[in-house]
Amino acid sequence: MRAMQQVGSTLAVCYHERVLLIGTGTWAKGRTLGENGMTCRSNRLSLAIVLVLIVISSVVLAPARAEPLKNTRVAGTVRDAAGKPVIGVRVSIARRSGEANALERVTVRTGKDGTFALTVNVTGDKPFIVADVWAEKSGYVRGQKQGPISLKPGDSVTADLTLTRGEPLAGRVELPVSPQERRAGIKAEERQFALVVVGPYFSRLQKSGDSVAGIGADGKPVRPAFFQVHETSKGGNFKIWVPKGAYALEVWTPDRARVLIDAVKVKSGSRDLVLRKAFLSEQELTRAFDAFWDEVDRNYSYFYLKKDVDWNALKTRYRPEALAVLGPYELAEVLSRMLAHLEDIHVWVEPPEGRVSTYRNPGHSNQNVKAALAGLESQTKCGDFALVGKTKGDNFGYFLMTHQSAATQETVQQAIKAIRALGDAPGFIVDLREANGGNEALAREIAREFCSKEAIYAKSKYRSGRAHDAFGQVYDRVLPASDRPYLKPVVCLLGPRCVSSGEGFAQMLKCLPHVTTVGERTRGASGNPRPFRLPGIDVTVWFSRWVDLLPD
Repeated sequence: MRAMQQVGSTLAVCYHERVLLIGTGTWAKGRTLGENGMTCRSNRLSLAIVLVLIVISSVVLAPARAEPLKNTRVAGTVRDAAGKPVIGVRVSIARRSGEANALERVTVRTGKDGTFALTVNVTGDKPFIVADVWAEKSGYVRGQKQGPISLKPGDSVTADLTLTRGEPLAGRVELPVSPQERRAGIKAEERQFALVVVGPYFSRLQKSGDSVAGIGADGKPVRPAFFQVHETSKGGNFKIWVPKGAYALEVWTPDRARVLIDAVKVKSGSRDLVLRKAFLSEQELTRAFDAFWDEVDRNYSYFYLKKDVDWNALKTRYRPEALAVLGPYELAEVLSRMLAHLEDIHVWVEPPEGRVSTYRNPGHSNQNVKAALAGLESQTKCGDFALVGKTKGDNFGYFLMTHQSAATQETVQQAIKAIRALGDAPGFIVDLREANGGNEALAREIAREFCSKEAIYAKSKYRSGRAHDAFGQVYDRVLPASDRPYLKPVVCLLGPRCVSSGEGFAQMLKCLPHVTTVGERTRGASGNPRPFRLPGIDVTVWFSRWVDLLPD
């Protein structure tokens, strides 16, 4: 049930126990649904409207006809190595797709004769795919039958499995709760992990999707003789059974998307294993943090504009926190909070888990892409980077930047070819309202198509010295001329989503005499960021290195 109360409205809706009323009066502020209903005053509610809406509501609110479900079976027998049936084996379809109302695991136990039958409900519009069938019992190596097996509604398939005796691998996974997990309210005793078991032992494993290869002495991937993925219990405890031998154990996230603990060598029969990530020492953290602070202090280009940022005070504030972290990701989070004070979109941190942004300022869009595309014909799509076409009716050329950071040499050449094909157009529109930044050198290749004479479109300078306002030589950024330039009138459309090297693109066009810029101000954010890898720790910090200057 839901209620919408609005005073002075010309249209009001109440949906309660399949009643739908629409009137031109006003809703009175009454009780909410679930008490004594909602009072409604309507001065002009025609009988015809009521009848029409009753018909509509009966159609809209009628329950959808459920598609019939049919049972599909996966059945078989579990035997031991001698061919005898094994009683009480837990048999499950571990991974599958296409089942209606799928649960985490479809599971049964084998009977006295070792037989089992797994039944699932399948609708008629999609196949049921069995990826893995598992047979598990204490003391035995897990039996597996791998798919994919595609089943239609009503089908039955036989999946016999064999169990062999094994030796235990037991212990626990110890990983600190990450800041992300803490913010989500996840507790250590609630977490589960995927445990990857590879035999024989390899010192290095190479993950590829859900599969794994060992890296041999020659550096080439080798398919392991034994490979299984198990789930720990909540809290990280595990006990599995493997053939006798040495193994590599690796810990992944439950969705198998990321490695949490790299391969550890273990022997079958081990019962008190503790798998933990090697924590960073205070000495390592001290060296890394101080090197990071010094690098940014010497080379960050925009300190002179950020008078309210006290970099020395930020060091005093965040250094103790950085020296108390356990691993690279936690360190990256501390550094990102520290760098957030710079309020610079060209500053971010990259631990092994991926990029951590420090500041976001997307700006509002002043472009209607659908409207722009609807007005174009003879469109040439240049990957995800751009589109070139001509306007309907008056045949003006149109270059639409869709995703500048997706530009490649190949797609840029496609755009140049399409622009040159429109050389007879009476004018050209270059739409940079969504130019989100990327490779300025590639942007120059497009902009030069409108340039007949080499021109300085911008200048830049870099830090030189300890002082935050100490800079070195000023460098010219030059737009080269084209051998076939388009020199008829050009209009360049701009807006707040034009940023970074997108603004460099805009500066290139603005310096040309036959180009007129139209629209709103661009973002005003250019940094030419470069990386700094922390010594001894797999964390990289990117930050602005230049000051972008107008040509004059």
